[in-house]
Amino acid sequence: LVFLGEPGIGKSDLLRFVGAICAENFSHIPIYIDLSEYRSKNNFESILEQCTKLIDDKCSLDSLLKRGDLLLLLDGLDSINPKSHLYKSLNIFNNLNKQCHILLSCDKDSGHKYLDLIGDYQLALINGLSLPDQQKFAKAKLDKHQQVFFDALRQDDEILRLCANPSFLFFFLTAIMECNDPEDLQTKWHQLDYLLTYALEGHNYDEANLRAELTSLATQILKIYFPNQFSSVNRSNKSLRKLLSEMNILVRNPNSQDQEYHFSNPTFFAYFAATFLLQNKKALNCLLNPSSSEDLLYSFANHPLLRELFLMLFLNNKIPSDWVKDLLDPDKDDKFLHRITLGIKVLSQKQDHLQTDTEITSLFDCSVKKILGIWENAKYAFKSDHLWIAIKDIALLYPELIAKYILPSADGAVEIESEEVIPQIANLSLLQAKALVPYLDSDTTITRSVLKTRYVLNLLKKLTFYLDSITQEKILDLLDIPAFEFEVLALLGRSSLDADKRIEAIDLLTQMIENPGCNLKQKTDKTKKQELELTCAALAHLGLD
Repeated sequence: LVFLGEPGIGKSDLLRFVGAICAENFSHIPIYIDLSEYRSKNNFESILEQCTKLIDDKCSLDSLLKRGDLLLLLDGLDSINPKSHLYKSLNIFNNLNKQCHILLSCDKDSGHKYLDLIGDYQLALINGLSLPDQQKFAKAKLDKHQQVFFDALRQDDEILRLCANPSFLFFFLTAIMECNDPEDLQTKWHQLDYLLTYALEGHNYDEANLRAELTSLATQILKIYFPNQFSSVNRSNKSLRKLLSEMNILVRNPNSQDQEYHFSNPTFFAYFAATFLLQNKKALNCLLNPSSSEDLLYSFANHPLLRELFLMLFLNNKIPSDWVKDLLDPDKDDKFLHRITLGIKVLSQKQDHLQTDTEITSLFDCSVKKILGIWENAKYAFKSDHLWIAIKDIALLYPELIAKYILPSADGAVEIESEEVIPQIANLSLLQAKALVPYLDSDTTITRSVLKTRYVLNLLKKLTFYLDSITQEKILDLLDIPAFEFEVLALLGRSSLDADKRIEAIDLLTQMIENPGCNLKQKTDKTKKQELELTCAALAHLGLD
């Protein structure tokens, strides 16, 4: 079996976990080998012989193979060259020793290089924790107020990626539970500060040393992008970096022959690069030289790593307000709107300038209208992930604009050019619907928004495609809201759900059968009958007779 996945998603953790379970249950004899440590070696079997001696000095590889319960956990296949002697000897061992069980991990983008070895293996794609699983963990640990904050925190795509890793998810949940004031976690800078504090403590090395090593690596990367602003950094502790890779903060560089590492997430680089700059005023002033602002803004806007760094510096009040104005100037942007979208991103995280600077507010409003104008022209064939992120940032500040420009009209037919975009529309709609819940009984001005949500639910019902897990979650959350109950029931009578969501839906629907009409706003015989018919149809569709 080979585990394929992105760097830092938890493949190594999974291999170690399998090994621990096997050792605990005495079901197999596990031997874990980090292949990156042996890439300079030539013979895999001799490496294995050395590892067997760690079990017992008198133990031999042949005796273990004859038992038939040897389990090799080979981590980092992508770290060895497919043309190397080590790889060739591993391939020979694999072909000759079929009685040995082998689990491999490999970067999913590199797997095609090793097909002669893993071509006959079963493949398991490791995507990390699904959104429903993340939600399940959050519900078990957080109160309702904390869960709302956790959902808001995951609106950022990089934070969402980190939460797919079980260890980082645990650290985020711990930070939320132990934080005295949720305001302390409002910005991405503070979220990373808490996360890394938990991630770096409790190891053999002092946390300060680990942070210094990460800051050193971030500075080395900064020099690549800004060679004239930074001097060479010689500090590099391979044992520290290996430990940090085991913690999934760093990942191996498979293209390097010298055991190089890089950050597993752009946000980690941005945090430690900003840490260095905040601690070194001279370096910060040299980087943010006003005379080179135009070139700098171009660099910041056009590279994902540097976009994150710009955000971190902005959150620490180190970016001049004139630079934010330049970013939002539509006449200076390229056709991909890299500058405008960066400006929207930073202002959605920290809104002080929108409250105090009328010029920035005006430019921001114009930028938002430009993004939404592109949406209107593209209709529902809007496929740019880059601009979708900008729309999510806009939704945090101006949900009413999303209702006006993004969501389908409640009282007219909509021509859908691409079904792929419907779940994204649904997510925005259902997210807004959830925010409307406290006002449904008292505020008549939101009637049109309620109608739009109903429209999206009906639209989903009429189309045939798989609802993604986060949409399923939001749909079930709307089931106990009288304004949307019938539409959700009708949708559940047609949709396919993930296994865990199916169980949750059946449980909710069974409760409705046991307490008919308890959730209805108007409890007439007609509405009770309609609710019962829709509920029974949904249960039948979900496989419950």
